[in-house]
Amino acid sequence: MKKTKVAFTMAEILITLMIIGVIAAMTIPSLQEDARRRSYAVACKKAFSSLSGAISMAELEYGDMKRWGLTDTDTTKVLDRFSEKMNITKTCYNKSGCLGKGEFYQLNGAKYTSLNANGYGSPTTAFETADGMSWVFDIQPNSHYMFFVDVNTANQAPNTLGEDVFLFRWYPDKGLVPEGYNKTPSNIACGRTKTGVECAALVLRYGDLNYDKHIKDELAGKKTN
Repeated sequence: MKKTKVAFTMAEILITLMIIGVIAAMTIPSLQEDARRRSYAVACKKAFSSLSGAISMAELEYGDMKRWGLTDTDTTKVLDRFSEKMNITKTCYNKSGCLGKGEFYQLNGAKYTSLNANGYGSPTTAFETADGMSWVFDIQPNSHYMFFVDVNTANQAPNTLGEDVFLFRWYPDKGLVPEGYNKTPSNIACGRTKTGVECAALVLRYGDLNYDKHIKDELAGKKTN
């Protein structure tokens, strides 16, 4: 039997390569974005776990956190008790240096002005940990502790609530909770048109940043994955 040789012209090869290039240009950015968002979700869960573990270890040494104090004057004392447990490498008290340019944004694109280069509230306390995360700590007097975390460090974009910035709170009667833990799908401040300040609860619940899908499914009474 006579064999038939198959040959391709240079033009055909170039056209094939061009098609492959176009497909790659269309799909690679999407894949990179998906991978980036997955990494933020994993880091959010890690940050919550690390903070929870630090609280447990600190309480073994210093006693129940309920008795640490809930006034502004207790800020440095409380943070000092976390320092070793969280492997803090840099602390910024009433000064900049731990939060990059201090520019943060909401999921809807608006600027989030409650956070700045120094931190949140007064006095301001921010710190960096060895795992590359940037944190903001604040005491809400006679109420609770607040912990913002930028899992991607504040020196790198996007510095956006619900993307790489999340909020946890510690209450004397509830312990450590992700912001948004007590909100229903219809009023949670999370989603592409919302601030994103309450997205931590959805990340811990579902393990991803697909907020709009999960909220829609919950509103429809569907079980979402």
